Amino acid sequence: MNMNTHINLGGMDPDGNPLALGEGMGTLFFLLLIFLPLFTSTDTLSQLLSSLSFSLSLSLSLSLSLSLSLSLFVIIDFFSVAISVSCHTHLPRPRKGSSTTTQILS
Repeated sequence: MNMNTHINLGGMDPDGNPLALGEGMGTLFFLLLIFLPLFTSTDTLSQLLSSLSFSLSLSLSLSLSLSLSLSLFVIIDFFSVAISVSCHTHLPRPRKGSSTTTQILS
């Protein structure tokens, strides 16, 4: 019987191994963002629904802005590579058997 029990705040990976503390904190943050307003305003059903919709829209907007910034970074990186490749392939090449000094003088 294993007596080494510990509290795992990081969660589990798909293989069932415990994750480090920082690896599961994003999920914990979004769960707190969604369910924390539910515990703070329990007066009426409309307040519950409005706080749930606000927290869901906030978490969705955060994830959407993160994905948009990541896709913008990928697009900028793609175009910078494409520009550098096109500039590299369109450079004038020297004629065979001649150096650049003889090309300039001729």
